[in-house]
Amino acid sequence: MDAALLQQYRYLLALIGAGLLVGLVAAALAGRASSGPPDEPGTADPEPAGPAATSLAMLLLVVLAAVAGALLLLPAVLVVPYFGTWQVRIALLTAAAFLAAPLLYAWRTRPF
Repeated sequence: MDAALLQQYRYLLALIGAGLLVGLVAAALAGRASSGPPDEPGTADPEPAGPAATSLAMLLLVVLAAVAGALLLLPAVLVVPYFGTWQVRIALLTAAAFLAAPLLYAWRTRPF
């Protein structure tokens, strides 16, 4: 890849990397929460997912939705230098607050 191309898409690449990192951490937490003593084959029926696994799955969905929303806001952030009025900045901050609210709620409830 060309260095100018990487420079141009650095924000997008950083957000994609952050989304992948959060997904890997959530998968590791889900694997740790569901690990238990191994059963002998054929002796026990599979147990349904418990509340901990469900809350981790919901947290993962919230994080993925927030990363997708941040990717949708990226073009708007790149336009701010050209339309630098306070109304544009307030609109972007409001949209970012709407994206951050579920993440802050999930952090406060700590399902993991």
